[in-house]
Amino acid sequence: MTGDGPVFSLLRHMSERDRTIILIRHSHRPSLQKIPYEMRPEVELTPEGITMARQFGEALCDVIPDGRIHLLHTPAKRCLMTATALQEGLSSCDFADITIRSDPEIIDPIVDLEKFREQREYFGWHGLIRNWLGRKIDTGILWNPEEYSERLMELLLECPYVKKGDILLVVAHDITLFPVIHTYFKRCMTTIGYLNGIVMKSDECITEIGFEENIMSFPGGTTRLRV
Repeated sequence: MTGDGPVFSLLRHMSERDRTIILIRHSHRPSLQKIPYEMRPEVELTPEGITMARQFGEALCDVIPDGRIHLLHTPAKRCLMTATALQEGLSSCDFADITIRSDPEIIDPIVDLEKFREQREYFGWHGLIRNWLGRKIDTGILWNPEEYSERLMELLLECPYVKKGDILLVVAHDITLFPVIHTYFKRCMTTIGYLNGIVMKSDECITEIGFEENIMSFPGGTTRLRV
């Protein structure tokens, strides 16, 4: 990991604000194709994934300001392992405090797992995601993507322990990122690379949100980003 990916580019080029929030997909894992749904939360990173995350953390040292770093992750084991490897990489730098946390809980976009499985088998993964983002999946199965994105952004921007100068680095899943990217950047993505994601910088005056080459601004230090 050389620090030349889209997340690093955003961190270099976005304006400085009081708080930095980075929401990324976890690192490399094995295929889930033959793993039962109920066992998937326990899937671990591959050795390559651990190395990738550690190097990602090391590379972050050059593009984030000094301050407290909070590593928030979803309950899945691969997300905890990613956060742990990121902490190891970041620890090579002289940050005052690096904490791994699981609170507040990141909202799961899946409302009914059994019906979600049925829809995935019927449409396939890519078809399911496209139909979801196009609001063609019942909200009793998956959250409305715009409402989900708004609630998630509110949760992250209102995170009570993130103070002025802090960095919140959130490790989640591709299905967490798809609705955010679609809502704010109008991109219907069904795949996203490991350790790729969005960057937000916020203060009392403005919140910026960036993904790859695009950056959007919202005035007034609002906690609820509206499009």
